[in-house]
Amino acid sequence: MKKLLFILIPLILLVLVSSTWAEKSKPPVASEPQDEIQIDKSKPAPVPTTPGNVQDKAEDITPKSQKSAAPNYDLSWFSINGGGDSYGSSTNYQLGYSVGQPVAGQGSSASYDLGIGFWYGAYTLCTAIPGDVNGSSAITIGDIVHLVNYIFDKDRLPCLGSDPGNCWTPAPFCRGDVNQSATITIGDILHLVNYIFDKDRLPCLGASPGNCWTPESSEACCLPVP
Repeated sequence: MKKLLFILIPLILLVLVSSTWAEKSKPPVASEPQDEIQIDKSKPAPVPTTPGNVQDKAEDITPKSQKSAAPNYDLSWFSINGGGDSYGSSTNYQLGYSVGQPVAGQGSSASYDLGIGFWYGAYTLCTAIPGDVNGSSAITIGDIVHLVNYIFDKDRLPCLGSDPGNCWTPAPFCRGDVNQSATITIGDILHLVNYIFDKDRLPCLGASPGNCWTPESSEACCLPVP
């Protein structure tokens, strides 16, 4: 009997100690119930973005249209500096002048030409007489000979017709383009012959005042025919 009591007493003490420790280990109960966090599952979850980017909820996430290509443009000539222009004339001369033009000149690249000055590209300055192929300030048979030598690429010592280029190229070229075809052909020779001999060009008659075959102006060759 004593042995039995000796075994039971330690067991009872062990049970009591265990119960006390279990009570102390329980978390304290709050006097008032805590609010629960409500999750609205009806709204879509936020979409993750790439690092460094923040997505605004108000931003339209539809794909943006591609940028349109640059429009075509045409800038043949344009003056970007200030100033002005004026004109004067008399019976024998024409005068054009600018006010306060500081610089003038030109430059070029593989794709563009640049002119510096108020009037660059505005008009072509008349510097030659159409049909005055040899630059003598008159239209004669010598101009016809000059055109023939150009067409057949004749020698003009020390220049040789077999060399690159042509020994009889008019300067400017428009001197020999008397029919305004933008090139020099046998048609220009015939035109100049008919002009010199004042031939008919129906309904125009060579005997009428004027001439039916007056060389036509083009580019810088726009001085009056004498």
